[in-house]
Amino acid sequence: MSMVKKSSKSSQDIDMDYIGSKEETAEARSLTSRERIRTQLEDDIEAFLSRGGAISEIDAHVTADPPQKPVSNYGSRPI
Repeated sequence: MSMVKKSSKSSQDIDMDYIGSKEETAEARSLTSRERIRTQLEDDIEAFLSRGGAISEIDAHVTADPPQKPVSNYGSRPI
């Protein structure tokens, strides 16, 4: 792995050519831009883990928003 780079860029300092835009399709990105994104992600993960962070693997069937019982308002208004 490469050395950890500390980056404190604000959202205004982000180079959109580097990461691509939300409107840009994945097929439109070049191989070099994808490699730069992968390298940056690896560096960020390495820095997170070196600061004591932990990565947990969550089962595929676990959701953050469990289903709730539907609420019925039928007949709730006074006559």
